[in-house]
Amino acid sequence: MRDENGAGFVSGALNLLKGLPMLAPRGDMRPADQEAMASFQSMSVTREGLTLSIELALHERDLVR
Repeated sequence: MRDENGAGFVSGALNLLKGLPMLAPRGDMRPADQEAMASFQSMSVTREGLTLSIELALHERDLVR
């Protein structure tokens, strides 16, 4: 990242995105969609100064080909 403010902003935005699936109604969702949303909840964002590390586990079948 270019500066500390930018790194903090992106880190905060990704952590906010991580919590959004908890707000979505799940009653009418397909199981595949529920699994995809759970993937975001498992996302890990670590910031050390200007460096962001993002870890996200996805199933290969969920990747667009």
